[in-house]
Amino acid sequence: MLRGVYVPDVLALPVAQQPMDRPYFVSSRDGEATQFGMASQYGNIGLLAHNTLSGKFFARLSIGQQVRLVYGDGKVYDFIVANILRFSASEPESISSSFRNLDRNETLSAGEMFTRAYAGERHLVFQTCIAANRNSSWGRLFIVALPKK
Repeated sequence: MLRGVYVPDVLALPVAQQPMDRPYFVSSRDGEATQFGMASQYGNIGLLAHNTLSGKFFARLSIGQQVRLVYGDGKVYDFIVANILRFSASEPESISSSFRNLDRNETLSAGEMFTRAYAGERHLVFQTCIAANRNSSWGRLFIVALPKK
């Protein structure tokens, strides 16, 4: 079981597990990330945090940074940040909102955005909201890290 995530000079967070019956649960503790259960359906790892809490550290990640995942059995896996995806939400408070890619001219459904972030070869995703226009849920930020080779 994933227990912690570490990025030198950026973050060191314990990781809480989502309750099985609460797929949208995100920890309300500052200094903690939540492992996103639905990401494992794709064989990938998702870490969630509110942007007003530990998610503020996610926004400090940049391409090329090394990420270390620490598991309860002592195993450690290293990843490298490879991509950053940023979207604005047409309906910020809705989980079924459509999303406009802030880096290219495209609009995706919530399902398409989820697939873009979580499907594919083994990877790690940090997910938080983007605050703008006095709305802490204005958009979504996905930091994608690939296994270190």
